[in-house]
Amino acid sequence: MRAFRVYVDTSVLGGCFDPEFSEWSPSLIQDFRLGRLAPVLSEVIAAEVEPAPAAVRDLHEELLLLPAEVVPVTPKRSRW
Repeated sequence: MRAFRVYVDTSVLGGCFDPEFSEWSPSLIQDFRLGRLAPVLSEVIAAEVEPAPAAVRDLHEELLLLPAEVVPVTPKRSRW
């Protein structure tokens, strides 16, 4: 069975190093490491973590090495 895909934004990455989110974010990352869930990242996140602390950038890089999906930024399409 394929793992559920979960979109990860920068608050999840930073939350791994913030006491306020220490109960949830590290557990989610552990589920990615164990293959229980599959991370979905975007080019936007890559740009947002560039100025972040090294630990956040390293975690982002680690997730990219897992079986992860990277969503590209595309132009907005009108529904009409």
